[in-house]
Amino acid sequence: MINDSDKLPINSLKEKELVSFIRENLIEGKAENIVEVSVDENFSEFDYLIIASGSSNRQVIFLAEKLMEEVKSSYKINGKIEGRENADWILLDFQSVIVHIFRPEVRDYYQIEKIWKDHIKNLSN
Repeated sequence: MINDSDKLPINSLKEKELVSFIRENLIEGKAENIVEVSVDENFSEFDYLIIASGSSNRQVIFLAEKLMEEVKSSYKINGKIEGRENADWILLDFQSVIVHIFRPEVRDYYQIEKIWKDHIKNLSN
């Protein structure tokens, strides 16, 4: 949903570039177990989901804050962030791309990949 002038719709090519940019940024930050999900076209809330793990609360916060800064700087997208307070699971909303960054034990507990199994088109590590 686009509701302010700072957010412009992202076309398909830009979405794929953004997904690659996010993946590379997470790799540079030493995120682990990075998974990309291309959500099927029948789901209208977002198009891509990226799930990653950080080894500690500190790394989860670092990855999320760095990603927010880099995406804003490079793509002019003012993302939203949830979960910074306890840093077990941080969600970043970049309009058509959603990023979940977990501590490994929290990710194991919630098993979010299983939640999306009916919407997954492409899954890669």
